[in-house]
Amino acid sequence: MHGRPQLWPSSSMAQLAEIGPYFAVTVGPVAEDSGWLPVSGLYSEVPVLCGLVQRLAATLGTEEERVAASVLVQGLAARLWSLTLGS
Repeated sequence: MHGRPQLWPSSSMAQLAEIGPYFAVTVGPVAEDSGWLPVSGLYSEVPVLCGLVQRLAATLGTEEERVAASVLVQGLAARLWSLTLGS
């Protein structure tokens, strides 16, 4: 099993992926040690979400976890909307 799942098989999705990584859709099994997390893991596993927010806060250089959480939500929304807007 590879670290990253395969790109979505649809030709239109493959064309979107050529625009850039925010337009790439992947599906399929993922190796457990790959670091990939399904979106459902962000709201079903609170410690995972808290850890992600804390790491993002450190990356951003802020002690304000609310700032990191806001940036995380904005990034996720941008990723999801890019598929709709790109197609």
